[in-house]
This record gives sequence, structure tokens and C-alpha cells, in this order.
Amino acid sequence: MAQFIQCLVVPFVYHVPLAYSIYVAKANMYTWVTDVTSIRIWLLIEVSFFFFWILSGILFLTFSYIVKIKSVSKNEKLLLLDDNAWNDKDSDDFLRYVKQEYFMFSFIICFLLMELSIGFTNYYELTGLGDRNLWPIRACFLLLITARVSTLT
Repeated sequence: MAQFIQCLVVPFVYHVPLAYSIYVAKANMYTWVTDVTSIRIWLLIEVSFFFFWILSGILFLTFSYIVKIKSVSKNEKLLLLDDNAWNDKDSDDFLRYVKQEYFMFSFIICFLLMELSIGFTNYYELTGLGDRNLWPIRACFLLLITARVSTLT
């Protein structure tokens, strides 16, 4: 049942509305800056998060290919001793072998990129996100970024 939800329900419920909102945003891009609403800001943040998650996955795969990482959460010697052949490193794809490391790296880097883009850039010139040039707001974003970077180490 969980695999059914993960493979069929989640893509339909999440990706179809997200793809539609990306299409609507691109079709009406000229009004997104002049007619800003809270819903449009939320959709922009959601679409940015989606693409930052893809970018962080690309960064993880590039990093893991260069460094040749091994799974920290799985002990390869213990997996070889069991009777289940599908637990071995070479019997399945690489992302299943490093699934936990991929998720944690993508989660941290995606939120780090979101905090950098929302807190310190004004790419979309959206005033609905508030005045981000005030020093207390910048300090809060710096604390968030420091916490994200400290979880990587």
C-alpha cells in the first residue's frame, strides 16, 4: 500500500499541480511582478524548492561520483553475510544503496539554497516577501544558514 501511495498517488497529487503552476507562471510571467498575491508567492517558493531539490540531487550525485562515497548507514560486511542477495552493494542501483545519505544531503542543501535565495537575493523583485534588507531579518537568515552548514559537517 505504501509503495502504491509513493509511486502513483504522490506524483499525481504533487507533480501535476506543480507542472500546471509552472505552465501558468510562464504563460503569465509579465503579471507576476506587478500583481503579486500571497498565493503567487507561495507557488514561486514551491516551484523554487522543487528545482532546488533537483539541483541538490545533481550536486550529490556529482560529489558521490568524484569522491566514490560508501554508505554510512549500511554496513557492507554485515549485508554480505545475510541470505538476501538484494542487500548487496552491486545487486541494485546506486541510489538505493545511498538512499539515506542522498536524502539528507538533498534536504540540507535544498533548504540552504532556499534560505540563500529568499533571504539575500531579490531576483523576482517581490515585495510580498517583506523587507529583507533589515538587519534583524538578515541576522535570522544568517543563523538559519549557519545551522544548515553545521549539519553538513
